[in-house]
Amino acid sequence: MSKLKRVDLDLAERILYPTVPTIVLAEYDGRVSGMMAAWWTQLSFKPFLIGVAVAPERFTYKLILKSRIYSINFIDSSLINKTPYLGDISERFYPNKIIVAGFNIGRGEVLRAPILLDSSASLELELSRIVEVGDHDLIVGEVRSAYAIEDFNGMWMLRDYKPLMYLGRTRRPDKVKRLYVKCRDFEFTEIEYAPGDLREVASMRFKILDTLEGIFKSMAGRSRRKVLHELAGVLKEYNLDPSDTAYYYEELRRKAYL
Repeated sequence: MSKLKRVDLDLAERILYPTVPTIVLAEYDGRVSGMMAAWWTQLSFKPFLIGVAVAPERFTYKLILKSRIYSINFIDSSLINKTPYLGDISERFYPNKIIVAGFNIGRGEVLRAPILLDSSASLELELSRIVEVGDHDLIVGEVRSAYAIEDFNGMWMLRDYKPLMYLGRTRRPDKVKRLYVKCRDFEFTEIEYAPGDLREVASMRFKILDTLEGIFKSMAGRSRRKVLHELAGVLKEYNLDPSDTAYYYEELRRKAYL
């Protein structure tokens, strides 16, 4: 029997936590500001796009729009006591809050965007677009450079870097508190990609993609209709739904094979 229970929709967004928040930093006209953003995600490999949800009222939102360059930074849980300056007060009413908090600001090597020198990792981004998604806007930026401490070696070793994890905040009328998780140790578990009986199924997917890519490249300059016709023929050979051709076409087109 399922152990799931119904959750009030007013509380449902807390199911998405914990998150590893990022610190968004931007500068315009000599003024640097930063904010903690819990809602962020990678959107694309090529180009390397990251989206961060920011409310228009935020002072950092204004700086991003004005300068069109910014950084996102990831801090270690040891800096937890500095977080009220990042998430609770606005630069609009508390000038130089980043410096007052004791953070050190540097410059990225590519865009010269402000970055937190105290962070465990920083990414410089150039504004790509802004998408209205409700009470927040999705700030979409292309990553132009990346920096990390030695604990990052192709992936995080998690020996020195202990990510700060955010669980959300309590609600009024009680005293408002932000809740964080501090990790001391991590247990690593490795799961083989598509193990056992799954290997053949996964291999078939990539075999078909490679075949379709070859056709797509060979038909550069041909009409969309003709390319779709050839791709559909491959799907039929593998007993796949020919109507899926349009989805494969979009996959290949967006990877800029033409």
